[in-house]
Amino acid sequence: MVVMTKEKSAKKKTLKLPETADISAIDGLHLQMKEAIASAKEIQLEGKDVDRITTPCIQILLSAYNSLKDSDKGFSLKEPSEECVAAFEDMGLDEYIKRWKRS
Repeated sequence: MVVMTKEKSAKKKTLKLPETADISAIDGLHLQMKEAIASAKEIQLEGKDVDRITTPCIQILLSAYNSLKDSDKGFSLKEPSEECVAAFEDMGLDEYIKRWKRS
């Protein structure tokens, strides 16, 4: 389950990625991302609790980023776990995780 929190205003939304971000999490993640893209100026993902992230969830994140990259909206990943970083690296997508990463 992905948890969305509002921060101070609708300008920024934080999505906490689930511990197991696999195919069972994609429906919720997709819905939360669509809502955040439509209503927020900045989307921040929290990835510190991710123990496992698989291709379907990574694809949702890449799709969301690609939807926003040419807009004035922000997209970042706060404190990605080692497992999260490794999954992106294994897929040859480390440039994205480095671009999104915030401490």
